[in-house]
Amino acid sequence: MTGHVLKLDLHNQHIAFLERDNYALGGDISPSLLGLKQLTHLDLSWNNFELLGIPTFIGSLARLEYLNLSAAQFAGTIPHEIGNITGLQYLDLGASYNTAEFHTPDITQIGSLAIDDVEWISHLTSLKYLDLSGVDLKNAINWAEVMSKLPSLSVLRMYYCGLVSVPASIPVINFTSLTELILFGNKFNSELPEWLFRITSLVTLDMSFNNFQGVLPQREIPATIGNLTRLHSLDLSDNEIGGEIHKNIGNKTSLRGLYLRRTGIIGEIPSSIGNLQNLQTINSKENNISSSVPASIQKPLHLKHLSVSSNKISGSIPECIWSSSHLDVINLSNNNLSGAIPSLMGSTYLVSMHLNNNHFFGELPSNLKNSNNLVVLDLGENELSGLIPMWLGESLSSLKVLRLRSNKFGGHIPPQLSHLASLQVLDLAHNNFSGAIPPFLGNLSSMVATTQKMSEPLY
Repeated sequence: MTGHVLKLDLHNQHIAFLERDNYALGGDISPSLLGLKQLTHLDLSWNNFELLGIPTFIGSLARLEYLNLSAAQFAGTIPHEIGNITGLQYLDLGASYNTAEFHTPDITQIGSLAIDDVEWISHLTSLKYLDLSGVDLKNAINWAEVMSKLPSLSVLRMYYCGLVSVPASIPVINFTSLTELILFGNKFNSELPEWLFRITSLVTLDMSFNNFQGVLPQREIPATIGNLTRLHSLDLSDNEIGGEIHKNIGNKTSLRGLYLRRTGIIGEIPSSIGNLQNLQTINSKENNISSSVPASIQKPLHLKHLSVSSNKISGSIPECIWSSSHLDVINLSNNNLSGAIPSLMGSTYLVSMHLNNNHFFGELPSNLKNSNNLVVLDLGENELSGLIPMWLGESLSSLKVLRLRSNKFGGHIPPQLSHLASLQVLDLAHNNFSGAIPPFLGNLSSMVATTQKMSEPLY
């Protein structure tokens, strides 16, 4: 019967850290596995083989099309024999980091597996998916040339691999099928090569946290970025790219996510960004963008997440932003924005709103009371005035953070704020309030009963 087994899936379904080892397989992998002559699918991921090496006989499973050994606590050099499985289409040897947790500039951890020479990978000409994330590739100088020899490769993930070099040019760009390239968290410390922006099949490109220093030859986000007309997500965050955003960014009408935080970009916001009607996320915080949002952008952007904090953006909040009806996160803090907060700003989708440290004036717009899912409202360090409206306590019942400090609010603090049962942070300091300190402040039980660690940010 064993000769007819096509699929062997022994992956550990209990991947939560505290449960994983209770259900994990381990120990030596028996060579009797070679008796499964027809095996095309082998999955041993998320088990614990206690830093044993990947057995070389795996390379004799000649019919394999799918091999997943990710996050299985293997160690040592990955055997070149895997290169003998020429029909392999899916290969995952990655550490399988939780990218939501580890996608930070402070994480440089490399896993226990290593590749001393990537040339054997070039034999896997049927490969469509390759994940080597967390594998030590510091000696893989020719990785780009080798990967370009895989004509069917669609997904390439090599984050936190200790890669130190990327070629400035490749004679032949053969990534004709590549749709996803994830290389964040390496150690390139060089110019960002322009050939990346000539892989026209790309849908996702993530080169963040790599110490790149500009793009050859312009030292800016290049004009060739307009070639990537299929791109949905571009992440160049935490690199010293500098320069301005090229107007050709507007050619990428398929773009849904644009991540340029801490890239050193300067100058104006190109009006062509108004062409990106599919754009849902912009994160360009902590840069030196100094212009206002171009008035020529007439159509509303269909944004869900906008974070451009800590720039030098001036002017008022334009209609193309506040009319984004599905906006759930907006962070415009630490800029030079001014004017009144738009009267129609606020929707049921809004969860987090940071407008602090600007020059907004006037009263709180009543339309904000429709944002009944709002968790964080930070309007501190502005010039807002008037009374704190009663509806703030009556309608925004989900609020956990309310920060109105350093404004010009006056009158009494409304007792309706006592309805904010989930409130954990209330900061009303440095305003013009009058009257006694309201007794209801002692009844805001979430402030004293929270189990959240002090080291964890509330917002």
